[in-house]
Amino acid sequence: MHHWLKLCWLILFSTAALADTNQLCKPTPFLNPGFDFKAFAQCQKFINKCPHMGAIVNETCVNKQVKKQSVCSQAQQLAKTLNVSVSQLTATQVNQLTQFTVVFPADGQQQFYLLTPEHCVIDTVIDPRKLDSNLAKQYKDKSFMMTTWGKPQYHTNADGSQSVDILLKITDQCVACPTLGWATLEFTTAKDGSFLQARLKNFSEQQPQAAQ
Repeated sequence: MHHWLKLCWLILFSTAALADTNQLCKPTPFLNPGFDFKAFAQCQKFINKCPHMGAIVNETCVNKQVKKQSVCSQAQQLAKTLNVSVSQLTATQVNQLTQFTVVFPADGQQQFYLLTPEHCVIDTVIDPRKLDSNLAKQYKDKSFMMTTWGKPQYHTNADGSQSVDILLKITDQCVACPTLGWATLEFTTAKDGSFLQARLKNFSEQQPQAAQ
């Protein structure tokens, strides 16, 4: 009897964890039937005409161009959804996924989002404690500041599914504060690109050698 209760608890726990993970994939109507790379490239040409001061582009000019040019409509909606400027966005096709990169010109930091064929935009910066209950207990009193470290690593699995690894540097409260650890998050999609799950692949206090 005890064995069956334990088994039921594990099943319920796993189902709950999966349900939470599925919340990461919410359809975005304006990206249906997909991201328009041609329109985005044309939009970027207009934005690139705006004056720059070093890496910083004149946002007043950017906003005028985005509102004026119809080819910027989808990019404008995407930027609004991500709470960034269109000038910070780049887009790349990787198999069935579209990778959006947001660049923060002040410090050069980058953040990555994945667009699936289901029109879901998935933020790859997730507090790893949401994916691992043991880690949540260990660091329950800490305030995690998460910074993407390096580029996404794409892998094709034996069954045809695809995994994307994201390395996060975890610091205490601020970017320049002491490092608490390094978390590798794995986002897995099916062969057709549909989102399956996100999981904590690894967490260590030492920086992975491959990322040094």
